[in-house]
Amino acid sequence: MMTRVAFIISVLSSSLFAAFTFSRDPFQPFHPSRPTQTVETLQGIINGVDKSYGIVLYKGEKRVLSAGDRVGDYHVESVSNYKILLKGPDKTLILKVGKEAQL
Repeated sequence: MMTRVAFIISVLSSSLFAAFTFSRDPFQPFHPSRPTQTVETLQGIINGVDKSYGIVLYKGEKRVLSAGDRVGDYHVESVSNYKILLKGPDKTLILKVGKEAQL
């Protein structure tokens, strides 16, 4: 017979609980008034035979970019299976699917 504690542990470790995900890190402070970047998020990656393309949200519009393209002040250095590398005048951004830009 399963005790109450064992039951709770089994529920928490089950795949049913894994379906609940957070859209942001709950342990980081929330800044709703923080201004958004010009290049907001990477929506997805399309891998072609010769080229890979990234779908980027830029100023509220989706843009399809590949290596060599420009978006705002940034130059697309590379598009890989899971990220895009953007070089700007003063910093380099790494965009990963569904995550905020990393400097």
